[in-house]
Amino acid sequence: MKFRIENKEAFQVIGLYNRVTPIESGEHPGVEQVWRSLDQDTYAKLNSLNDAGPRRILHVNVGEGVRAKDDYDYYLAVASTRPCPDRFKSYTVSAMTWAVFEMTVPWEKERWHRIYGEWFPSSGYEQIAGPTFQVGPEIEIGLERQVDSGIEHDVELWLPVAKVR
Repeated sequence: MKFRIENKEAFQVIGLYNRVTPIESGEHPGVEQVWRSLDQDTYAKLNSLNDAGPRRILHVNVGEGVRAKDDYDYYLAVASTRPCPDRFKSYTVSAMTWAVFEMTVPWEKERWHRIYGEWFPSSGYEQIAGPTFQVGPEIEIGLERQVDSGIEHDVELWLPVAKVR
């Protein structure tokens, strides 16, 4: 499993937003709702705002929803230093240390086991409160389902961490 530890200053993400109720498996309806709301012009405008790193589409989860089964905020966003246009919502990601995993989607449960069952226990790091995000893949306008297309895409999974030993 390829990974790196990255320290990153605070940065802003700008994008489309939805409050999401997690489900046990499959794509979250609230996330798919954001994807379906995209048209070519909105997506082009969003991408034109991406003037900071990471320089790809970000799928940002804010809140404890993924682990604690609580609702959370989902942003389809880009990192940007520009003012947030009215049609989008911004969120400031605090300065943090990140464990960045290079992976492919669609996700397999085995990958989660490798991260949480193998990497974290042996890494000297623990996950801390903070947003998690996936860098990529790009969204294909007009597709009803993005990740179930069967095509593998390279992505990065960013998890906020702190050194514990």
